[in-house]
Amino acid sequence: FDKTVTLTTGAMDVLEAEAPADLLDAVARLEQRASHPAAKAIVTAYTGEDATRDSDQSDTAGDGNGGTDGNGNGNGNGSGDDTERTDRITEFTNHRTGIEGVIDGTTYLAGSLDLFAERGWTVDDSIESRVENARGSGRLPVVVGRDGAAEGSIVVGDEPRDGWEDTISRLGARGTDIVVLTGDNEAATDFFERHEDVTHVFATVPPAGKTATIRRLKSDGRVAMVGDGTNDAPALAAADLGISLGGGTALA
Repeated sequence: FDKTVTLTTGAMDVLEAEAPADLLDAVARLEQRASHPAAKAIVTAYTGEDATRDSDQSDTAGDGNGGTDGNGNGNGNGSGDDTERTDRITEFTNHRTGIEGVIDGTTYLAGSLDLFAERGWTVDDSIESRVENARGSGRLPVVVGRDGAAEGSIVVGDEPRDGWEDTISRLGARGTDIVVLTGDNEAATDFFERHEDVTHVFATVPPAGKTATIRRLKSDGRVAMVGDGTNDAPALAAADLGISLGGGTALA
């Protein structure tokens, strides 16, 4: 089993946040241009708007200067009603594990600790500690900051699917070895590893690593792979039986 959106629901919500209100508002505006489930949860929590609405419409409403260039950099003012907004998104970049953008000359970053390290932004020990605690509870922490420094975090999470324990128990009772694969770190998989019928949990596994794991497992017998069908597609194809669940989420 892949973990996220397979053994869990993939329906993410903001569970807690510790950051300045104006920073949360700015990050939510930028997240309207992203498509991953954490972005949708943040937009819904801090704007009250439908996170799936068309971003081009929101950018062009008000002054007609919206849209993006070939690098994904927007120049719209983000106004979605009759009241003209004075703050404008002038740059936007989707990173592999987060987003970055400029609003009124201030640069904002939201994403993983690794993204902050890659961009050379500072993160103090208290924020790192909160992030690690969230990971240990199986949640997705999003670090948020501006102008080169982290200022807080947002904790987003999805819940295990109803019946996941019974499903694994019934398969285990038939003598089937159960393996859970996830791109999350080991701390985020503790509650799956504690299940008596889970044979192995492989954490921090990228999509290509899932395919390699399936091929390695096939040397010991027949393998069925259950995944969400997005970045799990190569692993599903490599298995003897690939079972794809709907509602795939690329970032998760």
